[in-house]
Amino acid sequence: MNFLVERSSKTSPEDWRRLQQEREGLVRQLSAEKEAHQKTQEDNRGLRQEKSRLEEQVRHSQFCIEKKCLQFSVGNVGISV
Repeated sequence: MNFLVERSSKTSPEDWRRLQQEREGLVRQLSAEKEAHQKTQEDNRGLRQEKSRLEEQVRHSQFCIEKKCLQFSVGNVGISV
């Protein structure tokens, strides 16, 4: 009886190989996921920088439009139709 318990608790070489292959596959998958995550973070960082740049461009354009409108309205005050 003791022999059967000892034998059942040992891992067969085929099971050991299968577990090693599964582990290697999981390590590769984790590595690929980490790379994909890093690339996504880099892309996100670039998009945030682009967004900030465009928002600044919009603010500048709005300022210029408001300034031109003020100049136009001040310049046209003395004109009568």
